[in-house]
Amino acid sequence: MLLVPSLPDCVILGMNFWEKFGVKAVCCSLEDSLQFEEPQGATKPLTREQRTRLEKTIASYPKAERGKLGRTQLYEHRIDVGNAPAKKQRHYPMSHYVLQEVNKEIDRMLELDVIEEAKFSPWNNPLVAVKKKTGQYRVCLDARHLNSIMVNEGFPIPQIASIMNNLSGSFASANIPLYKLDHPKLRDYLSRNVKNLGVLPQSTTLRSQVLPKVFDVAQQELRERVAAASSIVIAADEASDQQDRFILHIVFILPVTSGQQDKMEAVTADLVFLDKVNATTVSRAIIQTLTKFDVDFDKVVVVLTDNATYMTKAVTSLKVLLPNCIHLTCNAHILSLVGETFRRNFPAVDRMIACFKSIFVHCSSRKLRYREFIGRECGSEVPLPPVPVVTRWNSWFRAVAHHAKYVEHYKKFIEAELLVSAPTSALLELNDLFKTDSVRVDVVFIMMNSTKLMDLLTWFENRQFGSKGEKEKNKIYKKAFQDAAAKLNQYYTETSARFTQPGLSFMKAVRGFDPAQAKILSLDGLSDGIPECAEKLPEIEGELAAYKQCALEIEDGQTRRSKRKQPEKASK
Repeated sequence: MLLVPSLPDCVILGMNFWEKFGVKAVCCSLEDSLQFEEPQGATKPLTREQRTRLEKTIASYPKAERGKLGRTQLYEHRIDVGNAPAKKQRHYPMSHYVLQEVNKEIDRMLELDVIEEAKFSPWNNPLVAVKKKTGQYRVCLDARHLNSIMVNEGFPIPQIASIMNNLSGSFASANIPLYKLDHPKLRDYLSRNVKNLGVLPQSTTLRSQVLPKVFDVAQQELRERVAAASSIVIAADEASDQQDRFILHIVFILPVTSGQQDKMEAVTADLVFLDKVNATTVSRAIIQTLTKFDVDFDKVVVVLTDNATYMTKAVTSLKVLLPNCIHLTCNAHILSLVGETFRRNFPAVDRMIACFKSIFVHCSSRKLRYREFIGRECGSEVPLPPVPVVTRWNSWFRAVAHHAKYVEHYKKFIEAELLVSAPTSALLELNDLFKTDSVRVDVVFIMMNSTKLMDLLTWFENRQFGSKGEKEKNKIYKKAFQDAAAKLNQYYTETSARFTQPGLSFMKAVRGFDPAQAKILSLDGLSDGIPECAEKLPEIEGELAAYKQCALEIEDGQTRRSKRKQPEKASK
């Protein structure tokens, strides 16, 4: 909607828009006000609120009077001529009539306060009168000499395409979905604070037109980095998304120079959807990714995967094409498999965690009662138990660590829940588990003995690729531990070495140090005969019980084997 007062007749652009909302403008003069009429036909009339908003919108735009000019006070421009000397130029000759018209125009601009009279100036530029089609004269300034010596101020106008590319690339790098740009608050903030933004496209437009270009640029940059790298490490791992589709993550680990240190950086190269997960599909996907980025097969020095059988077969088949590569399995994955042994050996604790997950899934009020009850017993605010996920390492141990803090209050909580809610199968199973004290003892045991394993697994997960200086330090640390282990091994195993345990042969001969020979020992009264055991009897009762159980199991196994051999001898 635009008013053009300088035309001979008043013209209002956007009449279709006005007519759509039932607004009628009487175009006889600019002073006439707008008249609102009720629309005819199927046009929907404006409400009082809509009319008020329209009037405020019209009033917010500046109104220009006919034949008048204006000037802004928001910015003051200064012409920089550097060290160029001032120059006065002679006026161009004009006829008497043209000079009168020029003087009239100058007087009008002085009255409008768009120009001012200079008392003295070392600069002088001639005027040029240009005749318009209407017969009037436009006063112009011949500033060609001034333009030739003026220092240009470089203010490049940002390109909208560049802004959109950077915006989409930033959202993709920060893992922010593009549909967040459709939020009205964010769009209003960007339009007010980003200069020369123009009209911000919708996320669908950015996703279909801009994001593919950003992706192509990122791939080209990765190709250049791969071509410049002297060696490449490939990491591959398979996972599943929310739709249970198999996805193979392929990562390039490339050297990057940061200052004076050489570091390694992991860059995602490709995500490949697999119909089946086996050695053939994995190896084919890795080869296709290497070909797509023009990777020199001789530069691949390491292929890093988990310890799955199909991964081992895939890398073995790839060694024909990658002659210089070696296969390494992930230490964190191996430690995760080690941690799984805890879960399998403590089925009661595993069932307790699963039941707690079940009783909180569809009952929000129980979550509130849990936090209130345990918080009241402990005297502090208590969070909800973490939910373990099979694909997230350490999540089961974190759940055990949480329950170990509050397991002593669980029996009362379950009993209280059975009084106020329906006895579900999970609640009844928890009630049975807490009838004895074995679950609490197992939880405390796991918490006390798995902390180092959890810390080591977290360290492997969070470890960054180090520089050459860090590698040298790691070599020193490794050698220190190796020397210490060798010294201890020599002291306790090598009887011929100079530095060894003098009583080593005696310790090996004593049956008490070998659980396999414990069946002939009399363990009853052992704590009474040793003063240290008598003082710390409560602390070692569990250890003695485990020792006795181990001896009984060994003895029972040997008895069964001997009974099997007796019929064989009789038959012979």
